[in-house]
Amino acid sequence: MIRLLWSTRRPQSAEELVMSLKALHLIFVSASIAVCLFVGVWAFSSYRTTGSRTDLVYIISSAIAVVVLLWYGKYFLRKLKHISYL
Repeated sequence: MIRLLWSTRRPQSAEELVMSLKALHLIFVSASIAVCLFVGVWAFSSYRTTGSRTDLVYIISSAIAVVVLLWYGKYFLRKLKHISYL
């Protein structure tokens, strides 16, 4: 279990501070998807105003990255379905 930073109680064992690698992995994959979506939306709004090819490359790259990350997240969850989140 993860303890809050402002908790005054000291952990009794190292197990109280352990977070599952599965949960941590899913957090990072979700954050990566959010960043890719943000970059894609930002590039799309920039492309609408400037029409730059660089923005178009960012849009396509972001869309591909989101699809790959979603596939990877689904694959990862299926592979480790027997492991707990905590």
